[in-house]
Amino acid sequence: MTTLTAPLKRLITSDWKTRFENFGIYQPMWLGRLVGPFFQGICLERNSGNASYVPTTHVHCLCRDFPVVSLTLAQRLLSSRSGSEEKISAQFHEAHFSEASENLRKASLLPLEGSWGLRNLIEAVDSYQKIGNFDAKYPVSLFESIVLAAAWLGELDQSDALLAKYETSAAVWPDNILARCGGHRLWANNLRRLMEHPEKLRETAEINASKLKVVQLPKIDMISGNHPQ
Repeated sequence: MTTLTAPLKRLITSDWKTRFENFGIYQPMWLGRLVGPFFQGICLERNSGNASYVPTTHVHCLCRDFPVVSLTLAQRLLSSRSGSEEKISAQFHEAHFSEASENLRKASLLPLEGSWGLRNLIEAVDSYQKIGNFDAKYPVSLFESIVLAAAWLGELDQSDALLAKYETSAAVWPDNILARCGGHRLWANNLRRLMEHPEKLRETAEINASKLKVVQLPKIDMISGNHPQ
């Protein structure tokens, strides 16, 4: 059985890079780029047996401190036949990665080429909530990412409106979902305090990009929420 050795992982990463030229190599089996305050990634997640991988698109908001890059809004490549995760065998990578990359591109809720904006992110999260995953049912991190991105862009009225909407949603969630934040009211108030200082959010995003060693990746501006798309 062919396993994902270090040389093979480098080859696979390089192959995927040729399909997504506006992404850089963050780590072996992980491509990424910066879109405004977001790291947008394509993670080639290895299985436990180290013999196959599942291509996964995701984002990570740099406006909040976190020790690692998170797989938020994670979309794993699904089989068109069964709807289950499509694992690409290390042995047959060369035969399947090209088609897999196109399927991943088509399925991604956020564009993997060019820029995208707040409106795209909101629509992506709305669609993601319909998937049924636990993190889609109670998308705390995604709601936080949206309101902080709006503030990062300087669109404070929209940030306030979005937070009011999401606080209403969070108010009917089970108590344990936001227990670590002190409940939905304290969660929302803490976000409001962050939103009041867009310059601080921009500084935080730059610091976190440096800490997570993503500053060298290709970068593109995030489209303003009021920009026609």
